[in-house]
Amino acid sequence: MRELKIGEHIWTVENLDVSTYRNGDPIPNIEDAEEWKNLKTGAWCYFENNSENKVKYGKLYNYHAIQDPRGLAPEGYTIPQHYDWLFLQKFGSRLKSKFEWNEKKELDFYIPFNAKPGGHRDSYGRFCYKNEAIGWWASSESDVKNQGNIAHWLYKNDSQLGWKPFFENDGFYVRCIKETHKSIKFHVNTNLHLQYNYISINYTGLTTFQEILNLIYKNFLIDIVNPYSYGVDWTIQIYDGERIEDLNKIGDKDDRDFEKILVGIYKNKFRLIISRSL
Repeated sequence: MRELKIGEHIWTVENLDVSTYRNGDPIPNIEDAEEWKNLKTGAWCYFENNSENKVKYGKLYNYHAIQDPRGLAPEGYTIPQHYDWLFLQKFGSRLKSKFEWNEKKELDFYIPFNAKPGGHRDSYGRFCYKNEAIGWWASSESDVKNQGNIAHWLYKNDSQLGWKPFFENDGFYVRCIKETHKSIKFHVNTNLHLQYNYISINYTGLTTFQEILNLIYKNFLIDIVNPYSYGVDWTIQIYDGERIEDLNKIGDKDDRDFEKILVGIYKNKFRLIISRSL
């Protein structure tokens, strides 16, 4: 996918056009309006069910597809959250492609975000706003309070991105941002007497186990446990609902890939727990 760096994020400059989830399971193409209206699971369509709109606009997805735990974004990418879209508000009309909008006022310059007025499918299965507007879903934010099911849109002659909550069966386009880091939540054992229910650590695919330990210690444990005390004063435990075990450190400086350690131990969902040794 073609990409554009804006601020801290690398955005795709084309709308998503996939028909399977990340694990390979198919996402159905639903053309019938009545069936679209009653869906409780993910689906996609082309605007006006016309495959000629594929190249120009990509696919419209309902919000069920955004929420599906199998993942809509391809490997290495994620669907931007409401916060990420708010950052783009200051660019306004400059996000629009240069030739498709037929607006009254020409801008001095554009950035190649390539937003084209590909329309929208409403929750009743009707197609609308072609050549006038385009909207994109934002992914949910579980750690903050928002109104859910949010889409951001650009409208002809508007200078700003608008946004509001929509129904789960509305159909909008999807942009992705490159997954330059990953975030993992650590639940904190109460023996550490911390105020956090969980903490979040960002890491890349190259982060070592030792670097993770350093991040946790520097940001959360520096006044609580002794430095270099992993495995004595505190440990990271991994739990999948059936078993729990310590992640053991190898040597003074463990340079193993942190993500490979996790994948090598657990294939399914799991929880990481920072635990004080007693």
